[in-house]
Amino acid sequence: MGLYDDTLAKRDLASGLIPPPAVCYVSRPRLDVALDALIDGTRSIVCVWGAPGSGKTTLLASWARTLNEAGHRTSWLSARETPRAPMNIQPLLDPTIADGDDLGFVFIDDVHLLTASERLILFRALESLPARARVVISGRYQPFASLAFLEATGLLCELRTADLAFDECETTRLAARHGITLSEGAVRSVAERTAGWITALALAMPWIRGSSDPEQAIAQFGANHRAVADYLVTEVLLGMDDGDRAVLMAAAVRECIPLELLSVLSGRADAGEVMLALARRNALITEDGGDFRIHPVLLGFMQAEARRHNLELAQRHHAMAAAWYVAHHDGPAAFEQALASADPDTTSAVLDQFGLELALSGTDAFSRAEWRTCQPTESLAMLVIQLLMRAPYSADSRQSRHLVARANQQAGADGVSQDWTLALLAVNCFSSAPDGVVRERLRSLATPSARLLREQSLALDLLAATAEGWCQDRLGNPAGAALLYRQVADAAHSMGYSWLYLLVTDLAVASLAACNEWTQAFALEDQLAQSAQAVMFSQNSRAVAGATVLLEGRRYQRCEPLDIELLDGVIAADPLGADFGLLVPARLLRELPALDSGVQLRAVADRVERISRESGHRFPRLLGAACVRLASARLTLDGREMARDVVDFTQSVLGGDSLEVMTARYVLSPPTQSGESVERRLEDALHGQAKAWHSGAAIAAWIVLAQTAQNTGREAEADARVMRAVRLAEHFQAPRPFLARNGEGVALVEARLGRFGSLERMAEHIVNCGTAALPVGVDELRLIESLTSRERSILRELPVHQSVAEIARKQTLSVNTVKTHLRNIYLKLSVSGRSEAVRVAQERELL
Repeated sequence: MGLYDDTLAKRDLASGLIPPPAVCYVSRPRLDVALDALIDGTRSIVCVWGAPGSGKTTLLASWARTLNEAGHRTSWLSARETPRAPMNIQPLLDPTIADGDDLGFVFIDDVHLLTASERLILFRALESLPARARVVISGRYQPFASLAFLEATGLLCELRTADLAFDECETTRLAARHGITLSEGAVRSVAERTAGWITALALAMPWIRGSSDPEQAIAQFGANHRAVADYLVTEVLLGMDDGDRAVLMAAAVRECIPLELLSVLSGRADAGEVMLALARRNALITEDGGDFRIHPVLLGFMQAEARRHNLELAQRHHAMAAAWYVAHHDGPAAFEQALASADPDTTSAVLDQFGLELALSGTDAFSRAEWRTCQPTESLAMLVIQLLMRAPYSADSRQSRHLVARANQQAGADGVSQDWTLALLAVNCFSSAPDGVVRERLRSLATPSARLLREQSLALDLLAATAEGWCQDRLGNPAGAALLYRQVADAAHSMGYSWLYLLVTDLAVASLAACNEWTQAFALEDQLAQSAQAVMFSQNSRAVAGATVLLEGRRYQRCEPLDIELLDGVIAADPLGADFGLLVPARLLRELPALDSGVQLRAVADRVERISRESGHRFPRLLGAACVRLASARLTLDGREMARDVVDFTQSVLGGDSLEVMTARYVLSPPTQSGESVERRLEDALHGQAKAWHSGAAIAAWIVLAQTAQNTGREAEADARVMRAVRLAEHFQAPRPFLARNGEGVALVEARLGRFGSLERMAEHIVNCGTAALPVGVDELRLIESLTSRERSILRELPVHQSVAEIARKQTLSVNTVKTHLRNIYLKLSVSGRSEAVRVAQERELL
């Protein structure tokens, strides 16, 4: 079929000449905006320039079918069809192409295949386009010298490879068309690995569908996949001469390569011109501000090709790139290239110079095994970085002690860097020690020689200052610690040390909380959340994981839905449990909402208690947040004795004078009449600013005091206490405590709606949070909680086939007393008989 003669140009094309839709075609409304612009007349020409397999023809064909169905005159031409006669485009664009007020649309696909004379004809036709004609052309690259004259008139709309790339929403829909359901994380992963290149996505879907583990299949899919490799060879690399391929292979050390480095690696002064020519042909290469960016799929293929062709040369290119980035003070890129070089000397040199900065920034390179295995012997830098990755929460682990012992041996060797020796001293400060040793550590960080080293390296100074803050906190000076932490945070934020910034700001919040400076702590938490939001878009995955945990913790306090998939990603990224500072908070946040909702309460309470007992001493703020909830869950499920055991453990960590522990003990034995001493002590603690480990502690205390006042008939006092709790919740943006203890705070607020004045909106928000998060009826759960220890004991006898008399003998009770307890059990469980009581108790995990 040729490129259409005058006769074909005078009539509509048969719809069969337009390529049919793909089997798993996905509509793309965001790109259809360009078609809308043609129809409404704001544009006359749309040019679609994209790499091979980027979906150009599919997009144009979908537009052509849409226009045909709407009754518009539509012509389709393809330069790919062979054999063909020379093109005669001009008749298609004469004034008679459109009848009356109708528009005439011409689609010309694969214009990069046109001959020079055909391009000239098309170019001239575009210069003198009839008013009612609309043209859509596509190709792998722009075959004309310039279309500036069309851009100046505003008649031209261009779409390029980046525009054609599938976004995450489109990737999800494509997967669905293939019968695959992908999680958000899996969608992000496959989108990143393919950069949205449609051909790679289309080839990946059958591979993913055939795997029992989609996420593992995505991780294994890449340029070495046979179908992808075949496509790259036949559609992208075919036609490149040996010189072009050699330059491209040299460039393939990383996704974005500077022109200067490209010249160094290729040994060719004209390497930039070669890459620019490839980029203009849209061979999955783009020019980016003087640098060149290689599509990740093509990059992976070329790197594999380079290794297959000459492994030694490929590794030498990476080593040369590492040296170039060192000279240009780009630590992350230098370390990436050093690892790829597999050269111990290169890696060691980069680590010595940039290792501390990389660790403080939160790079994920240190979470990969090759940074340790690529060096035949352990260096002091390597050992200190491993310790820093565990600080401050795992500094006392057995593994950390072994690392310290080996690092101390290295530090005593001749010729060892004094910077890394001081860094080792700073990291050692995070391990437990008597007060005398802690004071000696502080003095060691402030000696004249240490000061000189710190003045010469900001990263070292910030690490040492963080260690000083930790020591001050251990010595009972949280105010001094908070001041140091905030100074470090300011400097770390300005230098881009994201992981250090998140860590020290969180430590500052804890120190301020220990001083009962909750207003300052909340302001700092708010600032931290805003900064964490920005960190989420950085390339430092460890910092991103830290930001994820912080933001999800904030969402928890605000009763917003948690992104469980993100938390699971943080947990899965640390299968060995080395990073306690991320792993423990992520695991606990994963469970805490269920303590309020009552879903699978026993299993959740068991997991929360296990985490708390394992790691609560390292994370007292997290233990404080879980304390009252966990004690209440144990009270509901197992009775007062088990709940008291939980509170005793919590007291051993938080202290008996902490508001969290005082509130937990209060709920185990609430007063039954007005004026009891336990009530006065808790209220005095609130007025006296008792120590609290998290911002919700005071809110929770006022709620239980309000419940006591209501239970004892003191309505006015209950109103005042509920008002105090709501006011604090608004101040700290923390409605979560109202959901604790089966939503007792929500019920108190709901009964008083309409009476909160300026706090009415917050009160309504609290009730709405309770409605969304408490699927089980609040009253029903309270009745279950009110089972006495004797009633629980008798309830556990019911699943066994035995008479009331037999139960009475085992419980050493009279038959009538057992019957009385059974009536109370049935009433509290809202059931009418024994079998139904057993069923409900099993559903509520009481059995």
